[in-house]
Amino acid sequence: MKLVLDFLSLLINRGLDSLLVLILVPTFIATFGIETYGVFSLGLSVVAFFIILVRFGFETHILTSKKEELAQRCRDVFSGKLLLVMVVSPIFVLYAVTFWEAENLPVLFLLYGIVVFEICALSHAFIVLSKSHFLTMIGAFRFVSLALLCTLFIEAIELTTFVVIYVLVFVVCNFLQYCILQKQVGPIIGFNLTQAVGVTEKSKHYFGSKAASLLSDKLFLVACGIFLAPVNFAQIDVTLKVFAFAIMVPTILIGILLSRISNGCADKERYFYIALSIFTGVVMASFISLFNTYIGNYFGIEIERELLLIAIAVILTTVSLTFGELILIPKGMAKENSIAAQVSIVLLVLMLGSLNLLNVEATSSYLISAFIVTKLSEILVKARYVAY
Repeated sequence: MKLVLDFLSLLINRGLDSLLVLILVPTFIATFGIETYGVFSLGLSVVAFFIILVRFGFETHILTSKKEELAQRCRDVFSGKLLLVMVVSPIFVLYAVTFWEAENLPVLFLLYGIVVFEICALSHAFIVLSKSHFLTMIGAFRFVSLALLCTLFIEAIELTTFVVIYVLVFVVCNFLQYCILQKQVGPIIGFNLTQAVGVTEKSKHYFGSKAASLLSDKLFLVACGIFLAPVNFAQIDVTLKVFAFAIMVPTILIGILLSRISNGCADKERYFYIALSIFTGVVMASFISLFNTYIGNYFGIEIERELLLIAIAVILTTVSLTFGELILIPKGMAKENSIAAQVSIVLLVLMLGSLNLLNVEATSSYLISAFIVTKLSEILVKARYVAY
């Protein structure tokens, strides 16, 4: 029962955000136009890319801790996140001024506020404390606030005002997490360079596995934003949003199961957890395949073929995460797990670079097929390590 409650709490906290994005898209396109949506969605993809960099796999460092260690680990993670924000911010600015048109920069810089306040988001600590109901309440507040913004007020405000309110809701929710957690474990805020470097060093292999696997998804979207015009990017972005919504369910479940396996469990129970996580991914992929026409009609975009391809990517990503998080990491093979994710990222960069050099027309089907190939390569590398 606790497994179910923890899963539902994290699903509500994160899943409602993804569901809200699916609700937002048709309204946003109808209000501001598909080209403006392409700009906004690319900005969100860039922000998501940098959020994963800032998270750096720290959630595994928290999930594998005992309650008496939690306060110190939270302080370490806070310092680590703050250090990474300072490191990646100049990279973000360089990317923005190089690839974005001047009139679109205000939207991108406003959205970056979500990245800055990511340092306050330590949601996995509530799982260790068995206080996941706080995440449920914060997630519900965020969903209601943004749902009202997207349904009742979006037609009455300018784009800049919409973005400001959108960012503020995320900032407030992350700050609420910080305030509640500080009441539970004591002071967290502060910066210690030694602690920051130490926790980053400890988490680098976790980042190289789970986080880097998800990072490849965001890197793929950012690259598509360079290849495609805003209107064409909107098409592939919607497809990847469906992917993100589908993969979120097994990702949350795998995170909870990792905590259980790390605390010790029988082999029979561990095999059940592995099968359960893969089955969850298959269910989500089946849902996309069966309802691909309805999903395309809902968004008003021709993406039926792309959705069938992305359903394959959902299954492959789930298998990859399961191999890494529930088999390799518990065996102490986080480094080997990270190698697989790094191989997929390198392969993705090479494939996209080849498309550019060969002047191949970058259609959405070609790009998603390249994405699938990288996921398959990731599984093959991990399977090799699992066999040993």
